[in-house]
Amino acid sequence: MKKWVLALGITLVAVGAQAQEAPGAPELTQCAADAQKANWDGVIANCKKALSLMTDKTHPGPDFYLGIAYAQKKDYANTVKYYKAFLEKAKGNSDVGDKQRVDATRTIGMSLALMKKYSDAIPYLKNAVLDDGKNAAIHYQLATAYLRTEDEKNAQKHFTRVTQLTPTSAASFYQVGRLAYIGQDMEVAQQFLGQFVALSKGGATLTQAHYLLGDMATKAGDNATAAEHFEKYMAGNPAANAQTEAVRAFLAQLKAAGG
Repeated sequence: MKKWVLALGITLVAVGAQAQEAPGAPELTQCAADAQKANWDGVIANCKKALSLMTDKTHPGPDFYLGIAYAQKKDYANTVKYYKAFLEKAKGNSDVGDKQRVDATRTIGMSLALMKKYSDAIPYLKNAVLDDGKNAAIHYQLATAYLRTEDEKNAQKHFTRVTQLTPTSAASFYQVGRLAYIGQDMEVAQQFLGQFVALSKGGATLTQAHYLLGDMATKAGDNATAAEHFEKYMAGNPAANAQTEAVRAFLAQLKAAGG
């Protein structure tokens, strides 16, 4: 059976010369042409029609194209639906390359994470990391999924990997530092929260980072550093609560003592 290559760099099973007369073949051919032109509405219309007409229900092509099209349109539910169908039909099909399976697996995981279906996303994202371990976006979504499912150890592991791959990812530095603080690893917490402060452009997360750094300095007996961070914490106008009142009292005591 012949193969065709899309402009997107995707190789899949072609509609062979003898199959051009088969039901759904013209629609699948048009679907491929639409994909080359990034005409995603055309892909959806023609591939859905091909699916309804084709007698070979195991052909993976239409589902793969539909997965691509819906991903481009950020319709994550349909992205997952059609890429899952593609992977099922691709089992044992030697005409489907590893790259297509990897792309589908990664996109399913990312889509599920964006849909906040974190438990469902984790197995796909774990496989995607094995195939593409230097992709910071996959590590970030996997870390987020672990965080949302309360697996803080694995969340910290993958956020740390993001900071190695993307040293400007402020959010990842914050999460590593925060999780290290929770785990009482103060050396790591100080290192990563310090990096976050250097990278951050402001906001509530920066305010909280100053609180954590101030709290660690207090416990280490470094009142000067604690006061520096707590003052920046208070300057961020944090919500009034027990934490804020404790900081205000600490700073008042320092001032009264001439610290």
